[in-house]
Amino acid sequence: QTGPPQSPPAMGVISEILFCEPSAVGQLGAALLHLLLWGFITDYERGVMSHVQRWVKRQTWYPIVQANFEDDDSQQIYNFPDPGFNYITFCATVMHHGGGGLLMALGMLFGQPWLWRHGMLVEVGGMDLLDVRFGRDVKFFPPGTFPTSLFMKSNMFGPLMFFHHSVGLCVGIPVNLYFSDVYAFQLFGIMTLGFPAVCLAPALIVKTFEKKEYPRLLFANQVYLLLTFGLGSRTLFHFPAAWG
Repeated sequence: QTGPPQSPPAMGVISEILFCEPSAVGQLGAALLHLLLWGFITDYERGVMSHVQRWVKRQTWYPIVQANFEDDDSQQIYNFPDPGFNYITFCATVMHHGGGGLLMALGMLFGQPWLWRHGMLVEVGGMDLLDVRFGRDVKFFPPGTFPTSLFMKSNMFGPLMFFHHSVGLCVGIPVNLYFSDVYAFQLFGIMTLGFPAVCLAPALIVKTFEKKEYPRLLFANQVYLLLTFGLGSRTLFHFPAAWG
């Protein structure tokens, strides 16, 4: 008497990756999957962001966006030839945090840790490792990938990227391997990765209004960002949760 038919070994590997299993194969494979997926999403020449860029630049409010970003901190750091490009990269930032946060939220809501783990890998594979790849392209295959080729002209880029990516690269996969079903870790993850989308998203609209005509609106957005991100997420929640 024979037992049930056995799945081919390749199917087991594919299943580990798709369900982001807490194993070496599952995590490394899923991280590579997110690297490829977000590499396409954030491709400003042929991917999703190329369409976003073209759409934004066609809008009647784009000159307002350009003016609003002329003295923005990001423009002071990267000095883009077109200040409005800061708005386009900001769209990608909101998409990144929103996409990772949505997967984490769905995982917590439906009790599916594998979805939460995929959310974590949006950061690890879809940004941390992806930026390493982009940086490698600029260094060894010039001019490399746009806009990383512009980012790396700034002396601030290296320290900022080290500070930003070191956390995800150090703790992302270990948390997925051992703690992805623990509520305290799930909550910390979604507040760190997903909640910034809630804090940043209103600026996508606010930045399309002229500063001189709507100064209170832009000031209100700064206060909102300070209260939600600076005080709420990164101070009242983050430090006590990390200490605990």
